[in-house]
Amino acid sequence: MENRRVERQLPHPALALIEANPALFARQGAVVAGWRRRGQRRMGPYYRLRYRDGPCLRTIYLGPEGPLVERVRQALAALQAPWRRRRAYRCQRREIVASLRAHKGVLNRRLGLLGLRLQGYEVRGWRTSPVRLKVR
Repeated sequence: MENRRVERQLPHPALALIEANPALFARQGAVVAGWRRRGQRRMGPYYRLRYRDGPCLRTIYLGPEGPLVERVRQALAALQAPWRRRRAYRCQRREIVASLRAHKGVLNRRLGLLGLRLQGYEVRGWRTSPVRLKVR
């Protein structure tokens, strides 16, 4: 009988950290590329996971492009997706509200020329306005 040595592959420290602290990486953390110089030669890119632990900026070395870098990117993207969607929604909502405010201002100025005014979403001042609405 052979003595087969079974080795368990432990996850990379970056993946273990992301898995152990999902709340920490839900809103922060990124895979960044860096280059090194050896004499005149530029070598790289070499990738690192950067994140903030309280006031400290921390990094974990991932190595050159490969399956580990992709797995770390995918793990971060999965954790950060809900936060990014909420952030995009808030940004779109602010733009829409600002656009509505601008359009209501233009409409109110045009109604003012007719002796009418905009109050909320209603046009007021019909009784005193020189403009009469023809009803058939």
